[in-house]
Amino acid sequence: MEEEEKNRDTSGYNINRMCSDVLTSATNKGRTTEAFIGLIFLVVVLRLPPNDLAFIVKRILDILENTGIFAYTLLILSHIFYIILIRFASKMQNEEIKRLSNERNRLQEMLDKDITQSSEA
Repeated sequence: MEEEEKNRDTSGYNINRMCSDVLTSATNKGRTTEAFIGLIFLVVVLRLPPNDLAFIVKRILDILENTGIFAYTLLILSHIFYIILIRFASKMQNEEIKRLSNERNRLQEMLDKDITQSSEA
């Protein structure tokens, strides 16, 4: 078995291993639905004839070219929401750190009282 692993060519492109890694990572992160949608999209794109694919890409580029202001507006809005999200997450994290610190201090005080009481006896 070890000889098989040593003889295996690892320099090549292994699509099965890559798909397995992507799906495992997506499952671990709770992104299985998005991974399967992406996989279906990839299969559809790879099965299209070159002429149809070129037409679809040209159509998408035309839409993006004509709606540049809309794209910039979405970009700015996403940045604003991201800043709000970061501030909210930071506030939640600081509150949790304070709570854990208070809990630790309370438990340490209880432990100190137990130690001093047992040493006095």
